[in-house]
Amino acid sequence: MIFHFDDATFISLGGQFTASMLALFAVVTGNSSIDGTIIAAQVADNGEVHNAEFTGGLRGVHTAVTPEPVGVLLMGSGMICVAGRMMWKRRIGTVTRINA
Repeated sequence: MIFHFDDATFISLGGQFTASMLALFAVVTGNSSIDGTIIAAQVADNGEVHNAEFTGGLRGVHTAVTPEPVGVLLMGSGMICVAGRMMWKRRIGTVTRINA
């Protein structure tokens, strides 16, 4: 479970908190045990914090992998450059040089 405090500037925890918290602009204080992930501007808690990562799903969010055309283009152009360099070196190695 994720709690999102988008407008909060100060959050005081009075007991055990078992969830993930997103409070980008808040100062989180307390003296309690926290089981979850806290993302805040500042955390000043005197209790224990156990990282329990969020494993749930979010409705309406699709996580399909999309290809990166730029990465494929860079890899292809690099392979062409390497092949061209190898061919150039092979051709230079067969030419007889005449020193004057």
